[in-house]
Amino acid sequence: MEKYFLLLLEQQDHMNRLFENQNKLLHTLIAVMDKSDKESLQKRLLDNTDLKEILKIADTKFFKVKKLFKTYRLDQKDYYLIDEVLDTIREHRQD
Repeated sequence: MEKYFLLLLEQQDHMNRLFENQNKLLHTLIAVMDKSDKESLQKRLLDNTDLKEILKIADTKFFKVKKLFKTYRLDQKDYYLIDEVLDTIREHRQD
């Protein structure tokens, strides 16, 4: 049992390092963008509130649906790219 616990801790540590690297890369990318690129990114970037408003759902249902979307976690806040949200919605289309 202790072996599995240590393995889980190791995996969690690895995931934390990956998230830190992702955050650093995104902050670097934003820092080198010019003003028009930043404005474009702001238009393409959604947070939980934006996504709930677009989908017209409340918190309870949102946390069930949220799992479908690719999430970028920065500073303990979730973000979504509008193109990926649209792709996910299209994937779950019912005819």
